[in-house]
Order: sequence, then structure tokens, then C-alpha cells
Amino acid sequence: MKKTITTLIFTLLFSFLSFSQNYPTCGINMDMRLQKLRIYTQKTGMLLGLQQGKYNFLELGLEHQWKKIKIKKTFTYAVKGNLEYNPFQNVLGYKLGGWTRQGRIALTYGTNFCYFTDFDNEDTGITPAIGLKFLGFHFENGYNIIFGKKTVEDSNSIYISLRYFFTNRRKVKVRK
Repeated sequence: MKKTITTLIFTLLFSFLSFSQNYPTCGINMDMRLQKLRIYTQKTGMLLGLQQGKYNFLELGLEHQWKKIKIKKTFTYAVKGNLEYNPFQNVLGYKLGGWTRQGRIALTYGTNFCYFTDFDNEDTGITPAIGLKFLGFHFENGYNIIFGKKTVEDSNSIYISLRYFFTNRRKVKVRK
């Protein structure tokens, strides 16, 4: 029994010591090769969601995402354009903007330019938003800041939305 335990300890110790050495590959360290390898993905797809505030809106749009993949901290940037419609109050809205996320499980920060109409009046403005994105779902909270006096009364000032991103096209690029 002592011989087995001694052999096991010696084997584990030897394996840890042997794998802790840095063996160069073609004159370049493996760690250096992995650091120089850069992986980028691009995704394009459709957005489908529901927005809730004082009024409910259906959302439909397009989004394009760029992502730099790293081991510790990824960077994701996206631009999007979406249509919002409230069939009960007959209000139509358009948003064009983008968001960014710095890390794997981190908040998204974005800004949109917005336009709302009830087919009699129209409003334009800007929308700062903060959200959380996970597995294609994007949960977002934002505030529509209207330039001038608000004339479309049936649009949300503050809202919460839940969207799903359907990936239509994906490209992966590897740069050395």
C-alpha cells in the first residue's frame, strides 16, 4: 500500500514538473502564439420582441453584431434598426442605434435615435438604454427623451423590452 501511494505521488509530482516547462515551438512560445491569434465573429439577424411601459409595443428589426473573442474579456458591438408598433393606440415608432458589451456576463450600454408617429403628430428624440444579453435574449431598459414638446401621447417614456436575436448569417475570422 505504501509503495502504491509513493508511486502515485511520485508520478503526479513528475507530471506537474514536466508540464510546467515552456517548450518553444519554432522559436515562439505557445503562450505568445495564442496571444497573437485574434478571433472575430460577425452575426446578422432579425430581432423580435415585446416592449412594455405605459403601453405595449411589438418590435421587429434587424441587427448586426461584431465580437472580438478573448479568453478573459470579450468585446461586442452592434448596430440595429427596429420598428415598434402599438396596434391598440395605432402608434408607430422607429429606432436606429447601437449597443456595446465589455465582457462575457456584463451589462449592455446603448443609444438609439427614435421617431414616433400616431399618423397625426410626430416626435423625434434619443433613447439611452441599459440591458443584459444572454443566449440570444436581450433584456433592455430605456428612456425616450423627446426633443421639444411631446405630441404623441401614446408612446412610452420609460420602457422595458425583451427581444430575441435570430441569427441569419455568421462569419468567423481568424487573424494571426
